[in-house]
Amino acid sequence: MENEGKGVYVFEPQKRSESEIQARRAWLKNLLAELQAEQKKRGVKNW
Repeated sequence: MENEGKGVYVFEPQKRSESEIQARRAWLKNLLAELQAEQKKRGVKNW
């Protein structure tokens, strides 16, 4: 790799299985729902 000296690296995204992606999506959705519930509880309006 002639670009290595310049600090240029080719980024290869990891191959994720479909189930991993689904699990992460579900986790994120759950996290967001919890955050929104918490905001509502505190009465924060600008969300």
